[in-house]
Amino acid sequence: MENEIQPNDTPVQPQPQAPVILPPSSLIPAGAWGRFWAIAIDSLYILIISYILYLPLSLVTGSSVPSFDQLGRDIKFGIIYLIINLIYTVFFIVNRGATFGKDAYGFKVISYNSTNNLNYPQALIREIIKTGIVLIPIIGGLLYLINGLVIVFSKQKRGFHDLIAKSQVIKVNKPWSLGKQIIMILLPLILIIGLLIFSTLQRINPIKQLQQSQQILQNGNQYNQNSSNIKSGGTVDTTNWKTY
Repeated sequence: MENEIQPNDTPVQPQPQAPVILPPSSLIPAGAWGRFWAIAIDSLYILIISYILYLPLSLVTGSSVPSFDQLGRDIKFGIIYLIINLIYTVFFIVNRGATFGKDAYGFKVISYNSTNNLNYPQALIREIIKTGIVLIPIIGGLLYLINGLVIVFSKQKRGFHDLIAKSQVIKVNKPWSLGKQIIMILLPLILIIGLLIFSTLQRINPIKQLQQSQQILQNGNQYNQNSSNIKSGGTVDTTNWKTY
């Protein structure tokens, strides 16, 4: 019969394609200078996001909010910054191949010798090593500098974190236009300046200063009265004394 399927007519199932393996010579490594500015741009946005999240946490815990220029000495803020940096970098590298900073310079983070994005374990290992190097006591700064020099002078521009995570940063597109880059940098800088002004005004709050001045004056009057009591053999009253 015409509709009868012959044994040789069985449909052939398509076979899954293996990942494309590219020779290193076909990839254009991202330059160290561009990678530096990409990290700088990302750091500005991570800094602002971390501070915005830190403010309500301080209010909930009842701890004092440090001024924006004093955050480098605050351990709790440092922990929040590291967590946000890890989430931000890993998420965008896995799902987009690049953070906003890297995308601005046309860079992409891929698995070594391929065009595939990193998976989550790769991206996590890469970021932990890159950030963890600088946190090592005493020698962290030196190791971070050496890692940067490896990126500068190696042919494939792969640092320790790229070698261990089996990743590479390559150039895939032209950088954003100069105007777009300037806007991307100015926007977080304006926000940071605003936060600096806000924290400064908090420190020089005129109402708080007036209250402190009144308390100092009250302590001075109390001191004079106590001095008189001592001379006359009376007692000293320190009930209303406050220190600063």
